[in-house]
Amino acid sequence: ESILINDLKDLLNVKDNLFNDISVSDSTSQNILKDIPKWVIKGDFVRKQNDLIISHKTDGSKIIFEDYYSNYSLFDIFTENGLFLKSSVITSLAGPLIRGKYAQADSSEILSIGEVSQITGDVTSFGSDGIQKKLKVGSQVFQSDVIETSGKGSVGITFIDKTTLSLSDNGRMVLDELVYNSSTGTGSMSVDMIEGAFSFISGEIAKPGPGSMEISTPVATVGI
Repeated sequence: ESILINDLKDLLNVKDNLFNDISVSDSTSQNILKDIPKWVIKGDFVRKQNDLIISHKTDGSKIIFEDYYSNYSLFDIFTENGLFLKSSVITSLAGPLIRGKYAQADSSEILSIGEVSQITGDVTSFGSDGIQKKLKVGSQVFQSDVIETSGKGSVGITFIDKTTLSLSDNGRMVLDELVYNSSTGTGSMSVDMIEGAFSFISGEIAKPGPGSMEISTPVATVGI
């Protein structure tokens, strides 16, 4: 079963035998889509032309946001149980219009922001170009990568400023940004945790103040 949302500017009441009544609204001043089903946090995000499609991982149902990418300012999502996904995270989760299936050999022009220092089970990264690869110890990670752990999998990453971050089983996170000047010890870092338990030890970037490093979740943002 599918829910088609074909006008993001209007308040729509959509009936579906899986979700009963779903109210999808937009605050035009803030570009927020409200009351979206809570399962989207764990859903599969895909871009198809200008549409955003979020699919349930188990029952096959989906929500189609028609012409989502036609808007100059993309919409954030606020679920019915109070979880928040900002548009930049949605864009990373959905990937590009044309997604690659396998890792390319030549990534010499792209600077790594860290590498995998510990891994258990299956862990996958999805690059900003849509290319996916299985991670192993020593694998490099890059800005805008989406990292997912499957089943009992877990991963530990050491970043270029010596920040270490671990993500537990059935987790998902987006490595939003890491800019670091090793000569001055300054920079900025932001990571979005979508699901799963995590732990970290901050490195050089966090030392100047709480504005330098941020960990965001669907319920809160923490300055480190």
